[in-house]
Amino acid sequence: MYQRLAGIIRAQSPCTVRQVFYRATVAGLGSKDEHFYDRVCRYLVYMRERGLISFGDIADNTRWMRKPRTHGSLATMLAEQQTFYRRALWRDQDVYVEVWLEKDALSGVLYDVTSEWDVPLMVTRGYASLSFLHNAAEALRDIHKPSYIYYFGDFDPSGVDIPRHVESKLREYARGADITFKRVAVVEEQIRELDLPTRPTKTSDSRSGKFQGESVEVDAIEPNQLRDMARQAIEAHIDQETLERTEQIEEQERKTLENMVVHLPLPEDSGLDNPFLRPQMEFIREKAPDLFCSVLAGRLHPLGALQQLEERGEKGVRRWYSSSPDTTATSTEQTNHIPTLHDDYTDVFGDDDEAEELLVQQLAAIHEAPKECWADLSHSMITEKWTLKQTKRAVKAVLEGQATNIP
Repeated sequence: MYQRLAGIIRAQSPCTVRQVFYRATVAGLGSKDEHFYDRVCRYLVYMRERGLISFGDIADNTRWMRKPRTHGSLATMLAEQQTFYRRALWRDQDVYVEVWLEKDALSGVLYDVTSEWDVPLMVTRGYASLSFLHNAAEALRDIHKPSYIYYFGDFDPSGVDIPRHVESKLREYARGADITFKRVAVVEEQIRELDLPTRPTKTSDSRSGKFQGESVEVDAIEPNQLRDMARQAIEAHIDQETLERTEQIEEQERKTLENMVVHLPLPEDSGLDNPFLRPQMEFIREKAPDLFCSVLAGRLHPLGALQQLEERGEKGVRRWYSSSPDTTATSTEQTNHIPTLHDDYTDVFGDDDEAEELLVQQLAAIHEAPKECWADLSHSMITEKWTLKQTKRAVKAVLEGQATNIP
């Protein structure tokens, strides 16, 4: 059972628990009832906690944390923005697009597509509140261009009525706006064409009297098919020449942010301005501002950046695997205590392909620790000749608040 469920999940990841349940019933792993659904829930808990699947394979966007966005320094903020900055894609397109979704649980399934194309994902969670609809309508009215709304929801008494209600209120609150509203899924034709699993229609739904046949949840559609439907709807409105111009301007603006970052001093409390790492950071700053930004933003270890520079064919990288006395110390006493990475990683681990692969794995492990601990961990890794297992143990000790130099 676990292997077959894992196969279903890997083919559709990320997906919701209910989508796994529907795929499992179609595959004949169980009956289409709540008892088997509960079993699937228990299976997925077991599989995630034991590493059979990753936690990211199962989408859950119904719970979230609220916290203001803060930064360690101006330099790290700009470094993060350099990577994540995106120019508004629809600003120069002739139309505007939104995707609306009945179920919050499925937002993690569609968000990969909507975020890629800078499209708002509007989740109604059943019948949306009037305040939500009014705010959405005001935004559409202020767009001043044709707007296309694509809706995804259940095929059941309320699921069929919700998009009617949404469209009606948007048109009422945004009078004069050019709105095209289309239900993408679930529609009656898809039930037959995709052979979607059905469920009995709830007689407790006050709208069930006028509804014919069984119901189908939007979760019954395979996650990849849902994403393809959303992608096709969005891409139909993209003017490629305009998109290319937007991407060119975006790249130029990223470079502007990059130039701002490389001219700022290293944050004093970042752990990157100490005598051990400063020469490497200054070299990376000069030769590869993009890698410098990645290190500053905490996505890349300095040694990983040096390795990428070497792979790019940059000359003179090897000498910067060590901390040079004339560039890192202000006194002889400091110089005598500066550890080196090149004097030497190769002396300890060798310089063959196997040693290089070990270095990559060691750095990946160290990168799991807070950025301010990278220098100490890297130093200990070399001087104490840590194995990969010892490095991981040390990182774990750091994360648990213990000493950093215990292998």
